[in-house]
Amino acid sequence: MPAAELLQESGIRVDTAGSGEAALALLEQKECDGYDGVLLDLMMPGLDGLETCRRIRRLAGYERVPVIALSASDSPADRLQCYKAGMNGHIAKPIDEQQLWQVLADCLHPQPVVNAEFLSRLQQRLPEDRFAALMQMTLSSCEEWQQHFAVLAESGKGQALRELAHNMAGTAGQAGLEGLSEQARLISAALKEQDEQRALKLASQVPVLVKATAARLKAEFGVQGQTD
Repeated sequence: MPAAELLQESGIRVDTAGSGEAALALLEQKECDGYDGVLLDLMMPGLDGLETCRRIRRLAGYERVPVIALSASDSPADRLQCYKAGMNGHIAKPIDEQQLWQVLADCLHPQPVVNAEFLSRLQQRLPEDRFAALMQMTLSSCEEWQQHFAVLAESGKGQALRELAHNMAGTAGQAGLEGLSEQARLISAALKEQDEQRALKLASQVPVLVKATAARLKAEFGVQGQTD
């Protein structure tokens, strides 16, 4: 499935462009913080992904916006070219969904999305069925957060985020989901400072963190959920 469809199905707003030139024009029309990230296919009509990225870095306000390459090649040489052009990550095609969410989360939220050490200790202490049930409940909460945050971020209802952020910070923190817990705390802090625009921007990133968290739980602890 194309990356744009995977993102849209998760409640993430996506704008698409058919060429490097079109992508640059789209970015120039938006405010400098209008996008949380940019996915660039290396093989595009006109400007290729590498040159498009170089030009993005020269746009005011886009010096540090995460830019991620999509490429049929996954060689070390190609990855090095991407990083030299100013990209932050690389995703091989055909796209592996777990890799997509993990790379996006790494770029948007550099800290680990889960406390693996805490969860490993918990897994050792609890009976297998209890640990699995706890993780299933956690994933159900994640799926609810993903839906609610996507709706609230799109509707612009900043104050409605306060209770939801408070709930996510506590529940996610207790379950070792550090990425979501920290994101919730940042949202709460932005609302406390009456910076509604920043709170909504942070809320728009929650679906990516939810997907990355679910992928990490599945990969490391065998947890399955509807987010797979």
